Amino acid sequence: MATYIDWCSEQEQAIEVAKYISKLQNKDKAEKDESFVIEAEKLLAEKNIQEVLNKALDHAVLIFKEGTEKEIESFFFVFLALVKKLDHESARTFTGKLVSTLTAPSIEEKSLLRLKILSNVYNIFDQNPTTRFEIFIAMTKFAKSNHHTALIIPHFKDIEKRIVEWGITLREKRDLYKSIRDAFRENKKSIEAHQWTTKYLATFEGATADSEAAVIAEEATNAALEAIRLHDLYQFDDLLVLFPIKQLEKGAGNQPKLFALLKIFVGETLEAFEKFEKENSALFETWKLNKQECVEKMRLLSLASLASSAGANNNEVTYTQIAKTLSIEESEVEAYVVGAISEGILKAKMDQIRRVITISFSIQRVFTATQWKQLSDQLAVWTNNVKLLAKTLADTKQTASSALVGQN
Repeated sequence: MATYIDWCSEQEQAIEVAKYISKLQNKDKAEKDESFVIEAEKLLAEKNIQEVLNKALDHAVLIFKEGTEKEIESFFFVFLALVKKLDHESARTFTGKLVSTLTAPSIEEKSLLRLKILSNVYNIFDQNPTTRFEIFIAMTKFAKSNHHTALIIPHFKDIEKRIVEWGITLREKRDLYKSIRDAFRENKKSIEAHQWTTKYLATFEGATADSEAAVIAEEATNAALEAIRLHDLYQFDDLLVLFPIKQLEKGAGNQPKLFALLKIFVGETLEAFEKFEKENSALFETWKLNKQECVEKMRLLSLASLASSAGANNNEVTYTQIAKTLSIEESEVEAYVVGAISEGILKAKMDQIRRVITISFSIQRVFTATQWKQLSDQLAVWTNNVKLLAKTLADTKQTASSALVGQN
């Protein structure tokens, strides 16, 4: 297809669009049919560029099947330039059709190129927040359905800022969060997916519609099981305050027991888990939870709790204490400590002579008012130390300046 120049008139560009469609229609035909170009010229004589674009878009399957990528990019460069010149309402209406066409299952070819064109469409409509959101959510879903989510994930970095700009409703935000969650899942980014699951569940706060009850129960159940299964997720007490998760406690069937198990993983000990497992062994198969993996995770979580309480004893925990808490032999203690360190659960040094672990940092499994008070106290100490250092530097500078003046 020809290279398009910006200074061409709208009519000239529209005719080139029509000619390209006609070229594809007549490919490998001995007798050429120019009816599409003739029809376009007639519409342009009536100053109806929008209808020319409409009819051109009806041939999208043909364009993506027969055109080369370079030709198609050139075609849509001109096509979008013409769309942008439509009046505001016409452009918005037409964009909806354009996005639906580009994402339609009927077009099987060149999904990566279509995603790139969708991105161009999004960038063109930078003055219309509502339209931009509709395009963005369509891009996200299209990327997922065509396994191209890795390309869309970088656009999530400033998504909260975009949400403010778009001015979207709660339901639209819920739909967006779910799409983002699914994109991270597609790329096996489990922790990021869980973070967006939490945001998604938060949009159901106070939901009372019966039509949403089944969705809430399913999503809450999946989120709870996901948090339990993820071997590298150790802090998820924020789940327990979410409305959908709290609904499990008074839900039907095994939901209350799942809520109880989640509470154990959030803040209780291996001993509590073992008691629960003994009383509800069959449920682990129902929930597709690996018992041994659960035990290993609970051991690391129990170690985190033990380490967090070590401050009362000079930040030290004995091998004996750890072995008892984790239900292991003392010979296994060091392996578990090393594992906890590698997982970022704690920072510690092992004294093999004294058989103690000195803790310098441990995650807080549950961040309560007590932890906030501790953090506040630590910040206060840090602030005072900085002020003292600043004063010392100022005094030193003043003394040095005075001495220099005295010498002169």
